Amino acid sequence: MAQDSISTGDNSGVFFVDAMTGWVGGGKARSFTAPSRFVNHTTNGGLTWTNQHYQYDADPLLDVFFIDGYTGWAIAYDGSIIKTISGGN
Repeated sequence: MAQDSISTGDNSGVFFVDAMTGWVGGGKARSFTAPSRFVNHTTNGGLTWTNQHYQYDADPLLDVFFIDGYTGWAIAYDGSIIKTISGGN
Protein backbone atom coordinates (compact mmCIF):
# COMPACT_ATOMS: atom_id res chain seq x y z
CA MET A 1 0.00 0.00 0.00
CA ALA A 2 1.58 3.28 -1.07
CA GLN A 3 1.18 6.20 1.23
CA ASP A 4 2.29 9.81 1.29
CA SER A 5 4.02 9.59 4.66
CA ILE A 6 5.78 7.00 6.73
CA SER A 7 4.10 5.10 9.55
CA THR A 8 3.47 6.83 12.80
CA GLY A 9 5.58 5.89 15.76
CA ASP A 10 9.25 6.18 16.52
CA ASN A 11 11.21 6.19 13.27
CA SER A 12 14.45 4.80 14.60
CA GLY A 13 16.38 3.55 11.60
CA VAL A 14 16.64 5.17 8.17
CA PHE A 15 18.90 3.94 5.40
CA PHE A 16 19.14 4.84 1.69
CA VAL A 17 21.24 2.81 -0.77
CA ASP A 18 21.01 5.65 -3.29
CA ALA A 19 19.13 8.93 -3.72
CA MET A 20 15.86 7.13 -4.52
CA THR A 21 15.78 3.81 -2.64
CA GLY A 22 15.47 3.68 1.13
CA TRP A 23 13.89 2.10 4.18
CA VAL A 24 12.76 3.34 7.56
CA GLY A 25 11.99 1.11 10.52
CA GLY A 26 10.74 1.68 14.00
CA GLY A 27 7.68 1.37 16.16
CA LYS A 28 6.61 1.85 19.73
CA ALA A 29 8.04 -0.19 22.57
CA ARG A 30 5.91 -2.31 24.84
CA SER A 31 3.86 -0.48 27.40
CA PHE A 32 0.27 -1.32 28.26
CA THR A 33 -0.40 -2.64 24.77
CA ALA A 34 1.42 -4.88 22.33
CA PRO A 35 4.41 -3.25 20.64
CA SER A 36 3.95 -1.77 17.19
CA ARG A 37 6.63 -2.27 14.59
CA PHE A 38 7.01 -1.33 10.95
CA VAL A 39 9.28 -1.13 7.94
CA ASN A 40 8.50 1.32 5.15
CA HIS A 41 10.20 1.45 1.75
CA THR A 42 10.53 4.17 -0.87
CA THR A 43 11.75 4.02 -4.46
CA ASN A 44 11.21 7.70 -5.26
CA GLY A 45 13.37 9.51 -2.75
CA GLY A 46 10.73 9.56 -0.04
CA LEU A 47 7.84 11.11 -1.97
CA THR A 48 5.77 8.01 -1.20
CA TRP A 49 6.33 5.08 1.15
CA THR A 50 5.10 1.48 1.07
CA ASN A 51 4.55 -0.42 4.29
CA GLN A 52 6.38 -3.76 4.27
CA HIS A 53 4.86 -6.25 6.68
CA TYR A 54 7.21 -8.78 8.19
CA GLN A 55 6.39 -12.06 9.87
CA TYR A 56 8.72 -11.72 12.83
CA ASP A 57 7.65 -11.25 16.41
CA ALA A 58 10.35 -8.86 17.56
CA ASP A 59 10.38 -5.65 19.48
CA PRO A 60 10.26 -2.40 17.45
CA LEU A 61 13.18 -1.88 15.11
CA LEU A 62 16.17 0.12 16.25
CA ASP A 63 18.06 0.40 12.96
CA VAL A 64 18.12 -0.79 9.35
CA PHE A 65 21.08 -1.27 6.98
CA PHE A 66 21.24 -2.38 3.33
CA ILE A 67 24.19 -3.14 1.07
CA ASP A 68 22.06 -2.90 -2.07
CA GLY A 69 18.40 -2.83 -3.06
CA TYR A 70 17.89 -6.43 -1.95
CA THR A 71 20.15 -7.43 0.92
CA GLY A 72 19.68 -5.79 4.29
CA TRP A 73 19.41 -6.25 8.02
CA ALA A 74 17.30 -4.77 10.76
CA ILE A 75 18.00 -4.92 14.47
CA ALA A 76 15.24 -4.80 17.05
CA TYR A 77 15.36 -3.30 20.52
CA ASP A 78 15.55 -6.82 22.00
CA GLY A 79 18.74 -7.51 20.00
CA SER A 80 17.07 -9.68 17.35
CA ILE A 81 18.56 -9.37 13.87
CA ILE A 82 16.34 -9.81 10.82
CA LYS A 83 17.82 -10.32 7.33
CA THR A 84 16.25 -9.92 3.89
CA ILE A 85 17.58 -10.85 0.47
CA SER A 86 14.50 -9.56 -1.35
CA GLY A 87 14.45 -5.92 -0.32
CA GLY A 88 11.98 -6.75 2.40
CA ASN A 89 9.34 -8.18 0.07
